[in-house]
Formats: sequence, C-alpha cells, structure tokens
Amino acid sequence: MKYIVRKIGIIEALLEDGSLSSLTYAALECRLVIEMICYERLMVAYGYTSYSDLRRWQPKEIVQQVVNEANELAATTFRFSRSKEPIDPDNPPRSASDYEKIEYVEVGTQIGFDIKKIGQLWQALSSVALHVQVPKNKSDNLSIDGKPEKIKGKVETALKLFREINKGNLLASSPGPEISYRCEGCGQDIKRKLDLVYNGMVASCSSESCNESYLLTVTESGVEFARRVVSVPCDGCESTLEIPERLIEGLRINQSLTAECGSCRNKTVIRLRPCKAVTRKET
Repeated sequence: MKYIVRKIGIIEALLEDGSLSSLTYAALECRLVIEMICYERLMVAYGYTSYSDLRRWQPKEIVQQVVNEANELAATTFRFSRSKEPIDPDNPPRSASDYEKIEYVEVGTQIGFDIKKIGQLWQALSSVALHVQVPKNKSDNLSIDGKPEKIKGKVETALKLFREINKGNLLASSPGPEISYRCEGCGQDIKRKLDLVYNGMVASCSSESCNESYLLTVTESGVEFARRVVSVPCDGCESTLEIPERLIEGLRINQSLTAECGSCRNKTVIRLRPCKAVTRKET
C-alpha cells in the first residue's frame, strides 16, 4: 500500500497549484487510487473467488461481491495479533478468560471503508471533473471544464479517505472453514469459504487456461459441486459431447465454436443464434 503515500503527495501538490487543469488531474488521480484500494481487496480474495466469476467491473461492485462471496472482512477495520509464546498443545485455552490471559503481539491493522460511500465518491469525482455534462436544453452552457470549487471539495474528501486507509499496514482474508473441489478439467483445487457459499453459487476454475465452472448446492450432507456443461449429441457416433457452459456463455450472436468428439473425432459446430420461443396453449 506504499502507493497511497506517494499518491497523497501528488494530489496535495496539485491542490496547492489550484489551477483548473491541476484540479482535474487531481480528480483523476483520486479515481485511480480508489480503484487500487478496491482491486487490492480482490487480489487478496483470489483463491476463494475467480476473475471469471466477477459480474461487474466497477470498484464498489467488485468489493461488494468479494465481501458477499469470498472475504466478508474485505472492507472491515480490524487488528490482527498473535500470542507471544506458543500455545501448549497439551493444555490449550478453552474459554474466553483463558484467551484473555495470553500475552499478544500485534501483527498489523487493516483499515476498512464504507463500500457504498467509496462507490459514490468514485462516481462523483468523474461527474465533477472528468465528463462534460449533458445539456438539458438549448440554453444550457456547454463547457469542457468542471467547476473548481466542486472538484476541490471532492478531492479533499478523497484525501481524507486515503489518509485514513493509509493508517493500516495489513490486508488479510477472513478466517473460518473452507471447502475445496478438484477441477475435473485441469486438476486444480477450487476453494470457497464455507460460510459464504449459497445455493446457486457459480465457482469457476481460477486457472486462466481452464474453462470449467461448477454450480454449488448446499445440502444437509454438505456442499455439492456440479459441473456446468451443455450436452449435445455427436453427429458422428452415439456419444454425447459435454461442452463447458462458460464457452457457450462467451459466444456472441452468430459466433460459433467447434467441439471435437473424443470417440470418433467428428467435429460439431455450435453457433449462437436468436430464436423464437413458442408457448403451447393448454387445451
């Protein structure tokens, strides 16, 4: 997180300059710092989520998804400490009072933030400085420049946030039980936080070269992983081709992919085309 100190210095110098171009540049720098802060939380969560499972790209949305699905402490302030002496395995602490008697050494502190507010600030910096406002009528004054006082106010709000986050020296994942499943495509372990798993959750393989993904179902006996595939008959033999669903989801209209049968080597072409859904009337 050393970049925050450097960026705070740059933004403060731009504010001191005070020119409209410097204030505009300061707003851009603030947006970049917010993105770095949020995307760092995503990087810490990798291993318990996948880039392929991200549904939105905006910083606020990414952190919210991380909190919901991979690291519930991603935006939370907490202090991490460890016991000064090793715990006796034959006589471990068994109660809260036992833990309170232990002498601890502080390892570090993570500084959290309000996800909604940081998202609003990211948007506001763009609105006041980095976009030309859409005119509402012919009499509106169309200007490429934002209003200095508004830009300065948002930049100062961002600086206050950055100084607070800079007090931390730690980014960590949440503790707790986890589950894992060996990917049927590449053999890599897919891990998820057990307490954050929900019915219908999609877990993609984290390997960039693997297109496999799995649908998670919570049952009384645990969590089940079901491979997400589209099954089509092979035209060359009686085999069934199982195509990873992520490959199908990546197709655009009229785009196609070719699947080769493992038994007869016949190639089947799958093409995405719009079709009409016909609903049969009940008689």
